[in-house]
Amino acid sequence: MKTNNPLVSVVITTIGQREIRKAIDSVLNSSYKNFELIVVNDGAKINLTEKGFCLINQEHKGLAAARNTGIKKAKGEIIAFIDDDAVAEKNWLKEIVSSFVSAEIGAVSGKSIEYFEGKTTENRLWVCNKFGLIKVNPKKLEKNDFIVLHGCNMALSKKVLQKVNFEDENFIFYFDEIDLSWRIQKAGFKIAVNPNAIVRHFIKSNARFGNKFGFGKFKYYFALKNFNSLFFLPLLLLNDFPFLLNDLKRSFQDLLKKKLSLKGFLIEFYSIFAGRVFGTGKAFIDLIK
Repeated sequence: MKTNNPLVSVVITTIGQREIRKAIDSVLNSSYKNFELIVVNDGAKINLTEKGFCLINQEHKGLAAARNTGIKKAKGEIIAFIDDDAVAEKNWLKEIVSSFVSAEIGAVSGKSIEYFEGKTTENRLWVCNKFGLIKVNPKKLEKNDFIVLHGCNMALSKKVLQKVNFEDENFIFYFDEIDLSWRIQKAGFKIAVNPNAIVRHFIKSNARFGNKFGFGKFKYYFALKNFNSLFFLPLLLLNDFPFLLNDLKRSFQDLLKKKLSLKGFLIEFYSIFAGRVFGTGKAFIDLIK
């Protein structure tokens, strides 16, 4: 960084979470004062008074596109992201800034404390491999693992973002930050992990079918986009098969426990397979182009 007190641009994207005011207030109450806050409304109907932050309204284009809108508006050397259903701790930005210790640090990932379906988990480290297998808090890194940013709590050098050409807007939801993490490290930069940069993330489980479809689609798109070769698709299918069976098993168990109706089970069954098919098709169309 040029100074010890760099300007940080904090970007919050939203599709209408009621809790966004809590996210905004947590940033505005930061102990680190040299920041600007940009809220990008991705096509939602929200009632926000623009006080202490910049509000940008756009048609719905997806998460990656909304983040890119915030990036292009940002004036800071560092661009930090927090989700609209999360709350940053008071020293979050101070810890983020302290992690950019050298020019080789292209991005920083913090610790996310997640609250989901009555359970609390602390996620300090996220890694992924070329098959799109995500691991949280692994005891060790395997040969093909690389550190990935957690979109709920991440910060990036603006210069590095410009160098890797921002986020890929083909990722409407899921795997956008994983794709970005891979490209940052491929460009020769490192991702630092700071467990003291803490965000609390309150996750709702109200988009089950869309999540199954989107996760499968963008997992396959990420893998085939970045690691394409003649023999990679069979390897990807072979690697993914146990996880595919596990998804189907969970859906069937939920049907038996009456957590899912028969109609819900059939929709989920379709979503699990269709997402992977669409992701494969999208990747091959892009490769042909």
